[in-house]
Amino acid sequence: MALPNAPRELKVMGVNLTHASESVKFGVLAAGALVCAMTFAALQEKVFHIPGFRFGGYMTLLTTLTYCACATAERRTTGDTERLGSMRDYALVSVFTMAGMWFTNWSLEYINYPMRVMFKSSKVVPVMLMGVLIQGRRYTGSEYASALMLAAGIAIFTMGDAAASPAFDARGLILISLGVFADALTANFEEKRFFRTRNCSHAEVMLYLSLFGAGWSLVLLLMSGELWEALAHSALHPEVLIYTPMFAAMGYFSVVFVLLLIKHYGATVAEVVKSCRKVFSICLSFFLFAKPVTSMHIFGFLLFVGSVVMGVYLKASRSKPAAARAGGPAADDGKALRAGSAAADTADWEDDEEGGH
Repeated sequence: MALPNAPRELKVMGVNLTHASESVKFGVLAAGALVCAMTFAALQEKVFHIPGFRFGGYMTLLTTLTYCACATAERRTTGDTERLGSMRDYALVSVFTMAGMWFTNWSLEYINYPMRVMFKSSKVVPVMLMGVLIQGRRYTGSEYASALMLAAGIAIFTMGDAAASPAFDARGLILISLGVFADALTANFEEKRFFRTRNCSHAEVMLYLSLFGAGWSLVLLLMSGELWEALAHSALHPEVLIYTPMFAAMGYFSVVFVLLLIKHYGATVAEVVKSCRKVFSICLSFFLFAKPVTSMHIFGFLLFVGSVVMGVYLKASRSKPAAARAGGPAADDGKALRAGSAAADTADWEDDEEGGH
């Protein structure tokens, strides 16, 4: 039995940090989430800069297989052996999960990475819509204003890209929009079917959604013939088979760090770290991979940052009354952890996805 004042157990990658200072614990978790997410973004964009690479579906297959391996390893390490979710639900939701990843990866053949990050962040808009239609949720005027600011920022940034980038292609906007919509469906169905109803672990959800997603991806690759072209390309550019599993593993670890932040410091603190990740990822992309910058890029980016800051403030405002009613922040944190959406965050499964983690 744990002592009343004993510190909450914290193990990171097998390292026991339970008795470390709070500043060390938070520093490790925040730095881990940011470094993993930034590495994810840099390596994924680097793959699309490899000459001749245009295989978003193939990338989805490699990513889901890597998630399967990571989730299996985590479940064995933590002793999470019992499956709580139904295979029928996993098979259904995996269609949305795979579609979100597939369309997002495909879109990167036509749009640049910063736009991808911003569009993926806009999934809050369809998530709100699906939340009203599927779960009967209600939102405040401030929340709608934040979503509107986000949409305006993305629109202005997109216009800047269309005017300045010769590689801009409107097909990418259609594909990323489909990916965002699929992620919104994933987030709502995950929360309702797995986290609220059955209290599944994030590792279990990641494992089975990725397992089914890999199956769907393989079928589509075989039907389209993309698999054989992609394998031939990888034979000429083996770095694809190095960078893709690496960024996928970083994406998975980023989700784990964010979930630990939620568990130990609350959903609002985790949201601040996730928001920094989005902003830093955009800045890193412009720094590592030369892109034209216009005044519309800057204005759209500032609106995007403003909407992110407003979103964090609104979440903090909601968390305080909930924590007070529950008797403290720990109760609210536990609820946030269970209700988090594992898969949607990493696609920024990055954010939630929360993928909201």
